Amino acid sequence: MIFRMAQRDIVRNRILTLTLIAFISLSSFLMASATTMVVHLFTSIEQFFQQAKAPHFVQMHAGPINQQQIEAFVMEHPFVEAQQTVDMLTIEQTQLFIENRTQSEAMNSSVMDSSFVTQNQLFDFLLDEANQPLQVAQGEIAVPIYYMEKYHLQLGDKIWFANEQVEKEFTISSFTRDVQMNPSIVSSKRFVIHQEDWHTLAQSITQHEYLIEFLVTEQAQIQQLEQLYQASNLPKQGPTVTYPLFKMLNMLTDGLNVVIVLFLSILLMIVAMLCIRLTVMTTLEEDIREIAVMKGIGIANKQIRLLYLGKYIAITVLAGISGYLLSLFIIQHFTANMARYLGQFHMTIPHYFLSFSSVAFICLIAILYCYFVLKKCERISVVEAFRQGAATEKTIALANSKLPSINLLLGIKDIVVRFPMYRLIAAVFMIACFMMLVPLNLLQTVKSPDFITYMGASKSDIRIDLPYNDATRRQFESIQATLAQDVEVEKHATFTTAKFMVETADKQYDSIQVEIGDFTAFPLRYVEGAAPTQKGSIALSVLQARELAVDVGDSFTIIVDRVPKQVTVSGIYQDITNGGKTAKAQLPLNAATPILWYVININVTDGVATEEKIEAYRALFKTAKVTDMTHYISQTLGANIAQLKQITVLAIIVSLSIAICITAMFINLLLAKDARQIAILQSLGFSKQAIRAQYMTRAITLLIISIIIGTILSNTVGQYLINKLATLIGASHITLITYPLQAYFFYPLLFICAVTWTVLLATTKLQRHSAITILGGNE
Repeated sequence: MIFRMAQRDIVRNRILTLTLIAFISLSSFLMASATTMVVHLFTSIEQFFQQAKAPHFVQMHAGPINQQQIEAFVMEHPFVEAQQTVDMLTIEQTQLFIENRTQSEAMNSSVMDSSFVTQNQLFDFLLDEANQPLQVAQGEIAVPIYYMEKYHLQLGDKIWFANEQVEKEFTISSFTRDVQMNPSIVSSKRFVIHQEDWHTLAQSITQHEYLIEFLVTEQAQIQQLEQLYQASNLPKQGPTVTYPLFKMLNMLTDGLNVVIVLFLSILLMIVAMLCIRLTVMTTLEEDIREIAVMKGIGIANKQIRLLYLGKYIAITVLAGISGYLLSLFIIQHFTANMARYLGQFHMTIPHYFLSFSSVAFICLIAILYCYFVLKKCERISVVEAFRQGAATEKTIALANSKLPSINLLLGIKDIVVRFPMYRLIAAVFMIACFMMLVPLNLLQTVKSPDFITYMGASKSDIRIDLPYNDATRRQFESIQATLAQDVEVEKHATFTTAKFMVETADKQYDSIQVEIGDFTAFPLRYVEGAAPTQKGSIALSVLQARELAVDVGDSFTIIVDRVPKQVTVSGIYQDITNGGKTAKAQLPLNAATPILWYVININVTDGVATEEKIEAYRALFKTAKVTDMTHYISQTLGANIAQLKQITVLAIIVSLSIAICITAMFINLLLAKDARQIAILQSLGFSKQAIRAQYMTRAITLLIISIIIGTILSNTVGQYLINKLATLIGASHITLITYPLQAYFFYPLLFICAVTWTVLLATTKLQRHSAITILGGNE
């Protein structure tokens, strides 16, 4: 009996049933995909870190080192399992040529710091594409995955190094995954060469940078090691990075995508719930007389409910399984970036079971919701069911209308009279608009040059970056002198980032990166407070303030020139770089201060071509990285932007599909319900085009109202959700950027065109209605 009911209902309401199946399938597909992505991400990260034997604590250092001192430090602390020092040859961008011998990385506007290294012997292995420690022969080179993606490199392609003393050609033999420097947000990259080639190049390269790496017996001892190291006299002219930060940076790009896919899945599930409600209510209304008959012959409410529930269980299970199977075929597209940067992942039976369980959860929610909606069966009275249609409806006087068209009036009248039914489709339209605009606005925000402010930096026309060493210190002074005499420079400001020790909330000491300079020339937006303009004032990033448990106006201790000094928090800003933990202050610098790098912000005068000025500075300051904000962001967050583009395209396609499907379903539902009213209109002389215009009015009116509300929600609720997510990485007050032409015209126009086309297509069946037969009751 249940099978016959389901078969009859599916045949009678094909579009309604297929739309419901589509929504549940899409929601199941996205939920299964998100679950698989989570499993893939965490499992791949663990396997990647195990294969590479990721270091627990790394101190970068630019300058001479004494390995005997480091070994003595290790001997004093038995919980240190292993230590190695990696000697990296620092390559200037003008000396490195990738793919094209005539175009250096400096000409390509690269913001990456490149180094040549050999394979490590103890840990921190550089892996090949099979996640095995790679080996290269003489004349060969292993290139970071980042460059393979950027230049579409292939095995056998050439890379050249050339300076005044030597020129060397390398053949790409492998692409390397680097547990420390894999993500694009990390602006340093390691190339692996043979030991003999390394020694040859070392004779002509004077700049070396060292990675002083440690493994500890237990990960809980990482913080202890960091505090002991920072309190020692060991080399520390560079940033400090720990194992948890390595993990966070490697998970950042794909982790955000997982959250967005999960968010889309939840929204689709809400749409499916609304669709279920609409479908059930329509079915009950169509079958109200049959239900009354069943009640009249003594069938219990519970049995009637189970008869209908069986059909929806079958539909839900079918849709859930379809969505799950679809995810198995398409998941490789979602996890392609993970596979590229972290390694291939092979699903096991527990992994398949976990993703299937997420689909089962979606189906269970849908079935339970359907069960509660079907409780309406209990409120159906046998007597009232047979008197259906006797009730009077609200009316609107046509003579009092000021609308120019009777069809427009009748369309709007129907929305007012049957608003409880129309509000469902309006809610779906709002969700579809919200689902499209939030990822779209987020993508526009991340691509905008203004996004630099969420990276703890001010916006400017040109940015110059210089890593610290003796040579760049002298060049830094030379650049300052050149800029001071350049009449095409409107203003410029120099910033020096150095490392200090700070007292934490638990009375321990930790290192902190502090940027020092004039913060009034290029103002930064602060979440709270203001820039540190006075001596003894400091501004902290959101995550750094949270870690130190301080707020604006609070004081804490920082070690300056080995002397404790009280500083007061003047402001809190957003920064997603360096693990989200940085600071800005007015502090003295001396010869003993560990300087990390220099940054110079430049604004050119009106009428000066920025691109030409950048090229001129690149030719003049050969060892510096000179770029504009757009290039800086695209290179630093390139992988994130590429992934977000894919998610945004998916969101737009899904949103338009929702609008088309729900419109087709709803119009067909209305045509079935309104058959008698349509026949009356036809008998009164209304043409097919006039009746179609009424249905068009209903759909477009609802859509326009929904787009307005959905846009408001995307700019308020959407921004709130984005800020909650961004707080995890150091940005708590992101203002979404909206391009009015796109957000308020082009994409709403897409929605309107899609809905209009669907209504026109769905109402073609009007020509099959016969007024005489329908009014005669022989439909």
